[in-house]
Amino acid sequence: MSLIAGSTKRKLGFKATKVAVTHPRLLVTGTKVAWPVGKVAFRVSKPLLKRRMRRVAPPVAAVVVIGAGAVYFLNPAHGEEHRQQVAQLVS
Repeated sequence: MSLIAGSTKRKLGFKATKVAVTHPRLLVTGTKVAWPVGKVAFRVSKPLLKRRMRRVAPPVAAVVVIGAGAVYFLNPAHGEEHRQQVAQLVS
């Protein structure tokens, strides 16, 4: 579901095409400006992403450890051997 209706999108596309045809230099300038703006946005958002990952990493690490243990012990080919080895080490 889109926030903008299809007819509105068509009208905006038509207007943008009209502007691009009448002012072609504006399109070139816009593309030259878009790259630095994207770089700045990435630099600004990078610390925020790092902060989010620090909050999320412990639960993700726990899930990875649980998954790796399940694969190690429940492997149909060698799981029984692994369980016996761990039982010998613990007892």
